[in-house]
Amino acid sequence: MYKEKVCVVTGGGRGIGRAITETLLRNNYRVAVIDLDTGNIETEYKELVARGKLRCFKGNIENRYEIEKTFNLINKQMGSFDVLVNNAGILSTDNFLTETLEGWQRVINVNLTGTFICCKKAVDIMKKNRSGCIVNIVSISGLKPSVFSSPSYCASKAGVIGMSRSLAAQVAKYNIRVNSVAPSTTSSSMIDGLSEKVKESYKKSVPLGRLALPQDVANAVEFLVSEKASYITGEIVNVNGGLLMP
Repeated sequence: MYKEKVCVVTGGGRGIGRAITETLLRNNYRVAVIDLDTGNIETEYKELVARGKLRCFKGNIENRYEIEKTFNLINKQMGSFDVLVNNAGILSTDNFLTETLEGWQRVINVNLTGTFICCKKAVDIMKKNRSGCIVNIVSISGLKPSVFSSPSYCASKAGVIGMSRSLAAQVAKYNIRVNSVAPSTTSSSMIDGLSEKVKESYKKSVPLGRLALPQDVANAVEFLVSEKASYITGEIVNVNGGLLMP
């Protein structure tokens, strides 16, 4: 019998996360969004909320106990937990000379430790099901130096890349796949703090001549969580317009 898969998207209320949520809903996934601010997504998709296709939970991925409670609630209320997309994160544009220890720790806590916490709990549930898929949204900044991103941001995303590969190797025996998507600078509210001059300079450095769109990232996630990617694990899908060609 056909069973709708349940996907959890952290940071799924806005920007890239919103595009991922909407793409998965169009592909008949039941989606649970965890975000500090879920925006107007419940209002806009109230019919899907009423049908149990979409649920929103306010949560902070830095808080281990809050995440464990929320993941258990999702598994109980939605009857499954098949896919996790770790999208929640924060950006810092400080340079090495201006970044404070407090700023460094904040970015690492959210982007790296928060992702670890979510993966840890998800794997606990997926192991019991002997099946699962995790996609971590990382960044080109975790693969190459960037003058636009802080040392903490680059380190946090590089850390998630390393963790994802390690996790992929260790949980494959449970039929759990783990992959990453590494976008370049993406046109979303996350970069509102950048000046138009910086944005234009960045566009000119990209071979395809534009910023990534949230939907570009969502398209990569759509593929990785599908059966078409059932033999792919431990990989990084680069979504960067040719800016990095490894």
